[in-house]
Amino acid sequence: MKKTQFDLEDALRKILPEMVKDKKALEKMVEIIADSIYSNNFGADSNVVESLTGKGDFDEFSIIIHEFLGVFWVSAPEFDDDGYFTSKDDAVAYAEDRYGPFISNYSNDD
Repeated sequence: MKKTQFDLEDALRKILPEMVKDKKALEKMVEIIADSIYSNNFGADSNVVESLTGKGDFDEFSIIIHEFLGVFWVSAPEFDDDGYFTSKDDAVAYAEDRYGPFISNYSNDD
């Protein structure tokens, strides 16, 4: 019996559809990717795809849309991150809805 050897990229490409169907494998992949996002500083400017500005009781703050390989999420200081979305438009629409009063406060100050 011939054994086929792959590099990691090709092995993952071949097995990934089956891994996604397996609940335990999927949970482990999500854990690894989440750890990678946060441990590799993916909250920094390198993954910001859009930024909105809101104004709270004390000062202005940024509402940021982040992306990691086609997955988007929303962050703002003093709030938990929100997401995940599979399109930038969905993430922006969510941010505008969630933070609408803060964005309006900022817009009305101009």
